[in-house]
Amino acid sequence: MDETTKAHILILLLGVLIGASGYLANSLILWNTSMNKDRSDIAEGIYLDV
Repeated sequence: MDETTKAHILILLLGVLIGASGYLANSLILWNTSMNKDRSDIAEGIYLDV
């Protein structure tokens, strides 16, 4: 392989890694927000029940 092909493959791999890590971080943030909302709804339901 010549040097330009190696550089293109490296750029492609870095792009994939950056995209995957961004996707993972975003899904963890959304999952945490969802869990906190569920806990809040449960706590409010228990409060209203009492």
